[in-house]
This record gives sequence, C-alpha cells and structure tokens, in this order.
Amino acid sequence: MLSTLFPLYHALVPVAIAPALCAVPGSQAPLLFNDSFDQVPLGDDGSPSGWHIAVYGAQPSVTLDDPAPALAGTSLRISSDKPSDTAVYQDLSVTPSGWYRLSGWVRTEGLSADTSIHGAFCACDGPMPYSCTPNRDGDTPWRHESIVVRAPTSGVMRVAVFLVGFGQGTGTAWFDGLEVEPVSAGEAAGATVKVTDEPESPAPISPWIYGNFVEFLDHHVQGMRAQMLDDVSFEGILPPSEWCYWQTDKDVYDRPWIPTGLGGDGAVDRVNEGAFNGGWCYRLSVPTSPGLGIGIRQRGLCLRKGGKYTLSFYLRQEDLDGPIRATLGHDYGPFVSAYAVTDFTGVTGEWRKHTAVLEPDTDDDDAELSIRVASRGTVWVDQVTLVPDDNIKGWRRDVVDSVRALKPNCLRFGGSAVIAYDWTKGIGDPDKRVPFPNWPWGRMEPNDVGIDEFLQFCELVDAEPLVCASYNVGSAADAAAEVEYCNGPADSEWGSRRAANGHPEPYGVKLWQVGNEQAGEEYEQRLPDYCRAMLAADPTIELLTAFPSDGVIEGTKDLVRYVCPHYYSTSIPWMVADIRAQREHLRRLAPGRNIRIGVTEWNGTAGDWGPARAMMATQSNALYCARVLHTFQRNSDLVAMANRSGLMNGWCCGNIQTSPRGLWVTPAYYTMQLLSRHCGTRPLKVVSDDGAELRGPEFGALLDAMATLSDDGRKLTVTVVNEGGNPVETALDLSAHLRGHATATRYTLAAEGPFAVNDEARPDHVKPTESSMEVELETWVEFPAWSLTVIEVGV
Repeated sequence: MLSTLFPLYHALVPVAIAPALCAVPGSQAPLLFNDSFDQVPLGDDGSPSGWHIAVYGAQPSVTLDDPAPALAGTSLRISSDKPSDTAVYQDLSVTPSGWYRLSGWVRTEGLSADTSIHGAFCACDGPMPYSCTPNRDGDTPWRHESIVVRAPTSGVMRVAVFLVGFGQGTGTAWFDGLEVEPVSAGEAAGATVKVTDEPESPAPISPWIYGNFVEFLDHHVQGMRAQMLDDVSFEGILPPSEWCYWQTDKDVYDRPWIPTGLGGDGAVDRVNEGAFNGGWCYRLSVPTSPGLGIGIRQRGLCLRKGGKYTLSFYLRQEDLDGPIRATLGHDYGPFVSAYAVTDFTGVTGEWRKHTAVLEPDTDDDDAELSIRVASRGTVWVDQVTLVPDDNIKGWRRDVVDSVRALKPNCLRFGGSAVIAYDWTKGIGDPDKRVPFPNWPWGRMEPNDVGIDEFLQFCELVDAEPLVCASYNVGSAADAAAEVEYCNGPADSEWGSRRAANGHPEPYGVKLWQVGNEQAGEEYEQRLPDYCRAMLAADPTIELLTAFPSDGVIEGTKDLVRYVCPHYYSTSIPWMVADIRAQREHLRRLAPGRNIRIGVTEWNGTAGDWGPARAMMATQSNALYCARVLHTFQRNSDLVAMANRSGLMNGWCCGNIQTSPRGLWVTPAYYTMQLLSRHCGTRPLKVVSDDGAELRGPEFGALLDAMATLSDDGRKLTVTVVNEGGNPVETALDLSAHLRGHATATRYTLAAEGPFAVNDEARPDHVKPTESSMEVELETWVEFPAWSLTVIEVGV
C-alpha cells in the first residue's frame, strides 16, 4: 500500500547514529550536528556535513546560501525546476517518548506542489514524518517555525527538511538555524482542555464514519454464520495464502471430515463424480458385511443441553437395506457415545434433501457429528449443514446482537476478494451454490453468503450497505445488472430474479463502489462506462471510485460522489496530511462539484502479517482508532464515510472475534461503539490555554481531544485520548456551554498498558466503565494512562 504510494520514504531506512554527531539529551551540546548548515564543503551527493539526502524524481540543486535574519554563516538552499521529491535528514539519539521542541527558519520561492509536505521541516519515526511545520506555497519570506514533538519509543528521532515530500513539485526552499531541545511534559501539555463554541468544520459529522467492513478473508464471514460445520460440500479445506498468512496462524483450527467405523468390507471414499453440489461428495459402500457401520465424522462442535440443532444433508443410494444414522456426541470408531441420534429412511436413487432436528442431552464444547450407514448398499452424501435453531436468518444470534450494539451505521461488502468474485454465483438456493476458492486470501468459501445474505444482515443490524461491485469480473453491464438485482422493481429482468429468490421488495442499496483498490490508466478510461451503466440501472444511487487520481476525478465529471483512499498506517499526521492533500486535489480538479472522501478501508496495517497485525487486537489500536475518528470528525466537510477493517476475526483486525463457543470483542470495538453512540454531529474546536489545538503527541500535545454537539445542541460530548504511560491531570473548561453546575456521564476505556487485549479466557479484561461526575464551568479532571475518556453532559 504505502510502498506503492511513497517509494522514496520506504527506502529511507534509519541510518546508524554516530556518537560524535549527536549529543545526549540534557547535555550542553546541541542535539543536531551542523544545525545551521555552516560546515563546508557539501558531500558528493550534495548533502551537508552530518546530514543525508534522499531524492525521488529530478535531482535538485543543493547549495549553501545567505543565512536567515539575525543568523551568521550560511543556510541550506534546495531547488529544482523539474518535478522532484527531496528530503535532507539526520537521525538523533533522544529519550524514548521524551518531549522536544523542534524549531528553525524557512523561506520559499516559487514552490509549487500538491503534496502532503513541502517547504517544511518535520520530526520522523524512521521514514515516516509524524509532526511537521506548516507547508509553504509560492513565495514566502524567512519565518521562524516551532513545533513541540514527542520522541518515538525507539529513542531515534529523524529530523528532516523537505523541499517536497510524498509526491513531487518544483521551486526553491531555504532552511537555517534548526534546533532540537528537550522540554517538560507540562510545557508540552498546556494547562487546560477548553471546549470552544467555534465549529471545527462547517459540515455535520456523518454517522457513516463509524462504519465497518465485511469481506471473504479466512474465517471472517464464516465466523458470523450460524452454520457449525466446515467443508459442507466436501470440496476440501484450503490453507490461507502463503503470501500473507503464516500457515500456523489463522483464525480457526481446521476441522476436516474423517472416515470412521468398523465396516467389515465397507469403504469410505471422497469421490469426484456425481456430486449434488460442486465436484465432490462422499460415497459410503458396504458390499456384503456391514460390521458396526461406516461413515464420516467432524469434531469441534459446541452443543448445549436442550438446544435444537437442525441437521440437513443430501442423500442418494443404491441397493441400500437400512437407514442412515446421524449422531451428536462422540464417535470412537468401534462405538458411538450419543447425546442425540436420529435415523433417516426413505433414501432414493435420486439426490434429495433430508432434515431432522436433534436435541442433545449434554453440554459439550468439543462434540462430534457422525453420519453412518450400518447396512448393505451404497450411499452418497453431500451438502451437510448443522444450524442451531436460535439463528437469525442464518446468522449467529450473538454476532447479530454484538454488531447491532456496535452501531456501525455503514457496512461495506467488498475487499480484495471482490477482484475475482462473480456476484451471480452467489444468488439463488444456497444448497445449490458451488463453493469457490478465495483469491487472493486462500481458503474455500462455502458460498452460503452472497449479496442477499449481506443485505439482509445490514437490515438486521440497522446499517447502511455499501456494495463494492467487481471491476475485474464481467463488464459494466454486469455491474449494472447487480444494481438492478438489488434495486430494480420485481418486474424488471434482474428484479424478477431477486423476487424469485425470496425478496420481492427492492433492497434500495444507495452506496456503490466501482472496484476495490483499482488504479491506473485502464481503470480511469473504463470507469465512466461503469458509472453510466450503473446509474442507468438506478439514477438514485451514489457512486464511489476506487483509489483517487487525476484521471479518475477528471474523467467521471458529475458521475461520482466519493473518491476513496485507503489508510493503513499508524501515522496520524500522515493521514492528516493526505486528507489535506486530497482536499487540495479536489479543489483544483473538481471545483464546484460535491465530491467527498469515503475512506472505505482503514486500520493500523493491512500487509503486515507479523507483530504489527497482532497490535490491532490491543488497547493501543483502540486509542489509535479514537484518534482516527477524531481526524474524520475534524474534517467532516470532506470525509463522509469510513469503514474500519474489519468487522470479524481477520487475524486480529476484526472488532469481534468468534469461536464455536462464543465471541469476545477487542478494545477497538468499544472505541467504535462509544464514539458512534455518544458523539454528536456538530464538531467543535478544542484548544489548550494558549489556543493550540489538542491533536495528540505528534502535534505537540499530550492529549488528543475532540468535542461534538448533538443536532439539537442540547448534548455536549467530549472525547479525550491519552496515549501516554502516565495519567494527565488538567482543567476541563466547559464555560462556553455551561451556565453552572451539571452532572455528566463519563465512560472510561483504560488498560494497564498499550498491549492489553481481550481473549476467550478473559473476554472482559479491557472494557469501558461508566460513572457520573460533577462538572462546573471549569473542572479538574484526570485522564488515566493508556485511555479513551468520553464525557457526555446536557447543555
């Protein structure tokens, strides 16, 4: 993802730090070596002494020039008349998580760039800038800039000056007198969290920014289903793809079908002929001596005493003398210990569905289903399902309840698997749908969830559906057919198919995305055809593009409502900078057009399948999610929807984690729930006592704070993130909204450290607490370490 967008900065690995160049914090020597660029000569690559240079695009001119006002010596001048991406940087040894002031002089001339960083200097964590001075455009005089930053936990902070970064531009920038000096946490924090009555953004906050994301990825979708069995159609269990998953690390343990019984001269074979569904079925053959019966079994079933479980399968037979027996319990081969048992008779020579309800008399978290034949003859078995009767339209009841409580407001159906997904294969009778291998994630999808099931799930949890139509399978006409299937009248071609499949009324899907993570010239050229075809099927829909580009924006004219970057990074400043760049991008290319951003995927990482992925299950990710939502709230006039990746399982990324025995939720679940349920629609500025906005450590503040008002202006919600390891005590100033004393409700999501998690053994290890608190015009409040605090008060 990031490597394709910003190849230069992924090439900037941290450079070994020479002790002679970097002073220890607290010493008298400056932390930066050659901070005013007075050392001569320049290196062979143009870099000043003690600094390094990185260039992507045209090679710039790097020279020494006249100093900034009141300074002696020389300044650094970086210039390019051809598109260039250039940074000059130095790595410092600093106190891990310590506070520092980064200051210096900047001047520009003719600087032109549509990028997230230009004419600025920054503090970086490795190659990624996380706190930057304001960008400079055109001609600007010498000006002294200063920012307060928190050092990375690694103890290595990179200081970089940018002509242009994260893109390309032209012009000239001068830098001089850079200084890094330690400051106290109190000096960094400010003394007050003041909620102003000044709008942070001119537009209301959309409830869709609290959305989530459903995709075929390992046990994501199947972890939501009430279906208790694996490999129901006997197509085989495929491993996750080697390019992303470590083979031993997946959402669930595989549960294959196992031959069982002592069947005399009988045989159990998985055969690739004459199957009811797909290519494979099981053949159970007993030519002469039945013995004790033969069959197949699968373990790993969680049964509850008194529960009702509906077993269905398709059978056909040849010369069969007796019944087929199905048992819930334990199959030991020579004998079966039964909690519930039923016999099936009336099996014919043609495939026919057989169904029975079994009621076990015992609780068991690891029971088995056994299917046996104990008489002479041959039986073919296919499409076996076992579903508890408390399911809701095929979905797990606990999943429906937990997603409804999450209140995601918008659910996206898509992801990388949609690239190879043919939606027409996922409609109609689920028993007859053929399972398909999941490209690119691996696994075999049973295909019991298609567009109908997803939309019905959205209805159950009261979420606006966002459907990602495949750009790679089929054509524009096929995408239009999907729109008509969902939204067309029952007498239309595809609407009649929907009606025949049990849903006469149109679903009325409003939001449609054309392709997933598509980019390039071909996509830009074909996209307008897709848009016109889909709008012809239903002119009321709103269309979303895949990745934004000049060609995408210019080519779609008035056809699309949203462009859709994906944000997979833990760098909040990078996200802030990219949103700023997208804003300028749309202003320049689409003036007067009501195009907004839909961040249809976001999280801390997507491509990392090691420790960074595991971090998404932690309290650290919960606090990161709160800061991302703060960012979207502050940009409510531009960011209209967002879908956190993902909803379920997904190897640590899912808000909800399931097992056959139940479910638990991650700390991030509570972040998404608290902000969705309690935040208002009118964003307000929150500042410190010196007027600086409180946007977190990378922006020079201990806290990241945001405030919102309800539509009617009668409820104020303040949300505060403390990502540090120490509590922060500060004054909460609500004088712009209160006339006196009031009672507020406080929700606190705190943990003993950033790596705290919930799991099946401790599902409530991290969860919010609720309490009442008395507030005045100004109230002293303590925000715990590693915490999200939500304060809600009537005003």
